[in-house]
Amino acid sequence: MKISVLMAIYKEPLGYIEDSINSTVKSLESFDYEFIIVVDNPNLSPVIEDFLKKLDGNFIIHHNENNIGLANSLNVAIDMISGDYVMRMDADDICHPDRVKKQLSYLNENDDLCLIGSDIIKIDNSGNRVGVGISVKGKYNSIDLKCPILYRTLCFHPTWFAKSEVFRKYKYNDLKTSQDLDFQFRLLQSGESIGNIPEKLLYYRISNESLSLKKGWEQTIIRYSLNSLFKSGEIINFVNLTNNINMFKSKKYLKKVFEKMHVKFIDALINRHILTLIFCCLFSPMHFYKMILIIKSKLLGK
Repeated sequence: MKISVLMAIYKEPLGYIEDSINSTVKSLESFDYEFIIVVDNPNLSPVIEDFLKKLDGNFIIHHNENNIGLANSLNVAIDMISGDYVMRMDADDICHPDRVKKQLSYLNENDDLCLIGSDIIKIDNSGNRVGVGISVKGKYNSIDLKCPILYRTLCFHPTWFAKSEVFRKYKYNDLKTSQDLDFQFRLLQSGESIGNIPEKLLYYRISNESLSLKKGWEQTIIRYSLNSLFKSGEIINFVNLTNNINMFKSKKYLKKVFEKMHVKFIDALINRHILTLIFCCLFSPMHFYKMILIIKSKLLGK
């Protein structure tokens, strides 16, 4: 029994990368494993090589000649898998020492599941605890219009642990963001089973530069497109998803209004400014949609 770790590195600080790799190796120390690292930044390649030379472990490193993005980098890593199980790990997060042992045991005890995640502890850039993230409870394995994935992701992607054939079969679509959400939708639609171990097994770093601000528009239209295809029963693939996304991109006024309102919307969510949220929802249709998803998720208690 062998475990394959997948990690893509782009521009994370070296200190974060070192902490992430060291913590993962510690969690793997009593297992047969391969640690597959795809470096998607030529400038970082020599630094990563030097660091890995100091460590004992079965590291397989691939250097992309050019930046090809997260989804494609992970697909490169998937093509190199030789293990029975796959563990995702982000280059700026920290792995709990018992993560591998507990997730492997849980997956073996629940052999109807093909992919599991876990709860997380949120940390800031200095490693200080700032909160927790509780994963969705229960098992989901079919098209269900009450499935929580319509309102939030089922598993936090850096906590994924799965049977390797799942990654080989489905791989990632080349999206700029929300690749993991798309992956989970396609798993469910194909009848695969997803669940979570109810323990906090990852320290998840919250960046000062929020991705939700940088790629909020892309995330929102991808979420809307995935939900629409899922509800209609249409098979989700890269072609029809891209067509759906492009339809929104052609409506430039929606994007213009969204980007004008988004910083206010995120700030109002964080600080619970109800009047500002109402204002954003009244003038930005896609923020109204985001608010509906948030409310539904809260009402479901997920």
